[in-house]
Amino acid sequence: MVGLVAPGESLQRVCEAVLRDLVERYQVQILTTKWVQYESLTTLRSHGISYFRRLQRLLEGELFSVEPVSAELEDRTVEIFWTHHDKDWSNWSIVDCSGIALMEHRQIRYAFAADHHFRQAGRIPLLEQTADGRWQKSYSYLNFGW
Repeated sequence: MVGLVAPGESLQRVCEAVLRDLVERYQVQILTTKWVQYESLTTLRSHGISYFRRLQRLLEGELFSVEPVSAELEDRTVEIFWTHHDKDWSNWSIVDCSGIALMEHRQIRYAFAADHHFRQAGRIPLLEQTADGRWQKSYSYLNFGW
């Protein structure tokens, strides 16, 4: 989420291209949790209020669906967090785990993210950073199985 508005043109351009592709080519909406929204807004606060407001406007628009964390989703989030704390997932935040729990619940394969955490959880991140530090989309075609 932060990549859509954060300083750094390279990441922002790629995030915007992926978002455009998802909406125009695949007619999908980005689903996220309130927790991810709050974490993203908190991260952007240090960059200035204009970034914060820009992301807030995006999240309130029709391209995004921000889901509250239900008791069931929270239970699964905590379970993921504690089940994998001793593995390569040990640096996952509880917020990362909420995204994975939501993806499991909704049977979503693709993550609008670059975090390797999603790949570790069997999901497919739509963004990646190359060895030389450039950002790019990580797919050529997505199969949503419709």
